[in-house]
Amino acid sequence: MWTDERVARWRETAEQTGAFLDGVAEHRLYPMFHLMVFRGTRRGESCGLPWRETDMTACTVHISEQLVAVSYDV
Repeated sequence: MWTDERVARWRETAEQTGAFLDGVAEHRLYPMFHLMVFRGTRRGESCGLPWRETDMTACTVHISEQLVAVSYDV
């Protein structure tokens, strides 16, 4: 439920997220950060996304695999 408290918290977080993305705009991983923020991919899905599942023309990705960390080994 979108209570007043949750809406207020979401607005705070949205501002922080925007500031973060502005701050890393020139970073080599910016496209991955952008994907994670706006499409909600998990870390393992974003890091394990193969180029063959990425269509830059259609602006789509197909999540077909992910990286999984077991202990400290990936």
